[in-house]
Amino acid sequence: MTSPKHTHDSSLVAQAISSIESGLGEGPLWIPEEQALYWVDISGQSLNCFADGEASVVAKFKQPVCAVAKVKEGGLLLAVGLKILLLDRNGRIIRQIAELSDAPSNHRCNDGKVDPHGRFWVGTMSPNAKEGAGALYRVEPDGQTYKVLEGLCIPNGMAWSSDHKTFYFIDSPTREVWAHNYEPSSGCLADKRVAIRIPDSMGIPDGMAIDREDHLWIAHWGDAMVRCWDPRTSELIRTVRTDAALTTSCCFGGADLDELFITTASGSSSNGCVFRANAPSRGLLPFVFGS
Repeated sequence: MTSPKHTHDSSLVAQAISSIESGLGEGPLWIPEEQALYWVDISGQSLNCFADGEASVVAKFKQPVCAVAKVKEGGLLLAVGLKILLLDRNGRIIRQIAELSDAPSNHRCNDGKVDPHGRFWVGTMSPNAKEGAGALYRVEPDGQTYKVLEGLCIPNGMAWSSDHKTFYFIDSPTREVWAHNYEPSSGCLADKRVAIRIPDSMGIPDGMAIDREDHLWIAHWGDAMVRCWDPRTSELIRTVRTDAALTTSCCFGGADLDELFITTASGSSSNGCVFRANAPSRGLLPFVFGS
């Protein structure tokens, strides 16, 4: 892995679109059938939606709401505390899919994504983000759970390459994007290596999305940026600027999957809004739990 290379490219600028200000906005998810964006507010304990030009709170909970995913039957999968719940599109709980019961009871889930074979991958972390206390789990459609990685701190961004052979993952405090060989049928990982190392001057890597060219779009916490990187060369391709210092995650959406939606958190120089930018590349449809 070489040091980051930089190419000259004019920055993209994102505009705020939601009237809802999240305390800790995370996990944006585009649902193409609805032409709607869903995201969570971890500290606000809510699931939110942006559709037809308006933002709304879909559901509120009594625990941190950490990640959302699309479900094969048409509902939503939601990580709440350490539980994985099945919801209908109106935010009503249908049933519990799983619970990460081997994690300490004061821990919570963090970022989560569905893999190419319909499994839900979700990280856990301690309340004070203690180093080594976090883990990454794989939740099967039948509710079985498996610990995939341990000794983590703040498990965040996840993405799979277009050929489904590589899994990219971020444990934020390391400032690294890891690449693993990924075996689709079993979900097993092997041969971890560092694909990108983020310089200290660029903030902390958080959530991410992948486009059709296998470039990673990474939210840089503390730097008001989403940056696009080529994980095969460590090359910095372009940047997307927001007005929110605490940029948390991103996903592709819109009718042609060429819009980048960006979540943020509230802070001294951040308003917790969702931002949108026109992207020069197209994203991929989100994988579906249970497919």
